[in-house]
Amino acid sequence: MLTGVDRAIGVDVGGTRIRVARISAGGELLAGVVEPVRQDRDGFTDQLLRLVRSLRDEGCVAVGIGIPGRVDGAAQRIRSAGYLDIAGLDLVAAVSRATGLPVRIENDATMALIAEGGLRPGGCAGLILMVTIGTGIGGAMLQDGACWYGGGLSGQFGHVVVSGDGPLCKCGRRGCVETFSSGTALGRLIADAGLPPELRAEDLLARAAAGEAGVSALLEAWAAPLRRALETLVSVADPRLIIIGGGLGQEMVAALSRLPKAGDWFSLPVEAARLGDDAGVIGALVAQGVAAVPLGLDIVKEGLFTHIGTGDRAHNRMLGRASYHAIFNSVAGFPDNLVPVIDAWHGFQPEEVLREHVARARIDRLVEIWVAIGPALAAERYRARSATRHAGHLPASYADELYRLAERARPMALGPVIEIDGAAPVPADLAMRVLAALDKETGDGG
Repeated sequence: MLTGVDRAIGVDVGGTRIRVARISAGGELLAGVVEPVRQDRDGFTDQLLRLVRSLRDEGCVAVGIGIPGRVDGAAQRIRSAGYLDIAGLDLVAAVSRATGLPVRIENDATMALIAEGGLRPGGCAGLILMVTIGTGIGGAMLQDGACWYGGGLSGQFGHVVVSGDGPLCKCGRRGCVETFSSGTALGRLIADAGLPPELRAEDLLARAAAGEAGVSALLEAWAAPLRRALETLVSVADPRLIIIGGGLGQEMVAALSRLPKAGDWFSLPVEAARLGDDAGVIGALVAQGVAAVPLGLDIVKEGLFTHIGTGDRAHNRMLGRASYHAIFNSVAGFPDNLVPVIDAWHGFQPEEVLREHVARARIDRLVEIWVAIGPALAAERYRARSATRHAGHLPASYADELYRLAERARPMALGPVIEIDGAAPVPADLAMRVLAALDKETGDGG
């Protein structure tokens, strides 16, 4: 355990990028860097050691590394790492030898699952599975809050075989679900359909909702193999919950909801990762070592739906105002080293309401991340995900009103505004920009 003066190096390795940060005992990001990851064995090791050395200082006492792929957490061994050529590499020994510090590696999906489990009623009780949809497909399991490794390598959900004569997988077998339902597979489906390569999964969902039969068939080809794999997991393990996360988690849950019901025996207790509607924004902050606490308006409101009940439009708006108030009540009790990420369109209330909440919560520094999005795309996304949201939320028909609201939506601008393109991937340097802006803020009501 870190003491108040200790620091650690945190490393998040992805299929395309590597993020390294120096982190305080309280979880505060002190410094960090993001680079395209080297996928060759020697290049990766050299890159990792270089970045760790560049961020290490005299107060650093440990290094933690999250790796995609088959990581034996109990034995601290990398059996394979998807698109990275580091299978069998004794990364713990290499980094420990170079730094003289204790080192721990873990599957990246396991780290994400621990955080996600704590956001739900019941916490991490029972058996919870996580499936991450990104470049490949990853997975992890928690049993009553503890990592469950099985014989050491459990959680390789991407390699559940769903078709004996399917595409050849990197594992050497054919028909693994990763070859059908990953982000890589979706890109191949888009290319085979002759669609523009820049199309995103959420764009496909919006077009399918608008009645494009060809796009609907494409989404079914992407999601149906994953449902077969999940049904297999349910029939074997009977989990309390399956969380679908990763860069395409929300979109995959929406695509699964479009599939016709397959039967009653193996219903899927599936939920999308719940770090707010702008999960990519929050995920970018968390992944780069920021002690970011997501406080989503919809997450709070869904708890009120459960205990107070759903109702008409006026009831829904009343619960929204109550949730907004509760969020700032929570922030008022936060220690200074936590960064609350309040995930809401703050313009749904008058500006003076937001100012009153900010003052009451004693917030003296804030940065607004404005996710710029056109009204048509905002409405399409709302329709696409409405089937997977709690029934207490406004129905898909609300998208027409949302279109009009989005036309006049503007940042609240109570502090520095960082604008990002809501139709593009989250910028790799977002966390750095947010922290730099916070450092410059000295507090004048913003």
